[in-house]
Amino acid sequence: MKFNGGQAALHVMRILTLKRPKKPSRTVAVTRQAKGEGRYVRQQGSPGRYGHVAMVVEPDIDGAFTLEWAVDPSLVPEDYIAAVAKGIYSCCEQGGPFAGCAFVRTRVRVIDGSWHAVDSNELSYQIAAAEAFAQALESGGLRDAA
Repeated sequence: MKFNGGQAALHVMRILTLKRPKKPSRTVAVTRQAKGEGRYVRQQGSPGRYGHVAMVVEPDIDGAFTLEWAVDPSLVPEDYIAAVAKGIYSCCEQGGPFAGCAFVRTRVRVIDGSWHAVDSNELSYQIAAAEAFAQALESGGLRDAA
């Protein structure tokens, strides 16, 4: 991370170094394939906010949590892969029904989406991805993987 200096940058760096990763409260796996779609659209002046992601969450034989990008770059530029991944992981870290869960034997395939040349940004894709992931998990069924 690059900072320009000053007290604000020092404060942010201090917060980042003090934040400790939390241990997951439980380990879960998805029981069946499910689709989720998230769309975040806000038009409050120019530029607005636009992000749209569709994904499939399914059980995987491997023991890991896997994220696959299967979207044509003309639909969603590859610049937003990190933002989508961050949105998925934030869904597991923050409040809600999946907070504190560590997913194993789960594959997430991002299969569709759209973007806007002016209004799309990383935050919009984070929010859309978290919404799509939560929607897919609600219909996909979870079980403890312990």
